[in-house]
Amino acid sequence: MGYTMVPASVYLGFTAAIIWVGKGTYLTSAALSHARDNNLPDRPAVGRFNGEFWGVFASTQVIGNLISFAVLRNRKGGGTVTGKNLLFLVFLASLAARLSALY
Repeated sequence: MGYTMVPASVYLGFTAAIIWVGKGTYLTSAALSHARDNNLPDRPAVGRFNGEFWGVFASTQVIGNLISFAVLRNRKGGGTVTGKNLLFLVFLASLAARLSALY
């Protein structure tokens, strides 16, 4: 297990850095485009877009933990196979709902 954890962590660290930079670049360009299209000042638009992103990002952690608590609260030892499968299905349905809302 240790033979795969260290290389996977290094790989994930490098790729995550690239993804976060891409997120920041995209978010800034979207905010500037929105500001230009609606005759708004640039800096407040970028701040608002970043604030909304980080608000949603933080809320997913809280909501995910609340869902996990609700599904697994009566289980001992981290949950049974049925409880874990139910949790997986709940998160999968949540992802499908988000993706269907985007497209």
